[in-house]
Amino acid sequence: MSLPASGVQLDSRSKPRSGPQDHIGDHVRHRLIALAEQVTDDGRVAIDAECSMLLLTIGLLLALLYVPVFRTFFHLASSTLVQLAAAFAMGISLVLWFEVYKWIKRQLALE
Repeated sequence: MSLPASGVQLDSRSKPRSGPQDHIGDHVRHRLIALAEQVTDDGRVAIDAECSMLLLTIGLLLALLYVPVFRTFFHLASSTLVQLAAAFAMGISLVLWFEVYKWIKRQLALE
């Protein structure tokens, strides 16, 4: 299969290689193949289930916090801008520390 815009050929049947970095290269190759398979015939990229679930979760959360009917039914209060910023910063920091941990783990495996 090939990507429509670039014409790069991606072959998922290639023989496995050996070496410490191969699992990283294989992961990237498989992700590119998955992205290429999501491109429809008219050139649009299909939204995968993970993205759909994320958008649905964010939408429901915003509805619960900011639609008065839902907010009063669940006895919730609207968040202030400071509270939202603190929650966003906490979420980003939790993701970042785990990404640093995975990077360190990969670097140690390469040695």
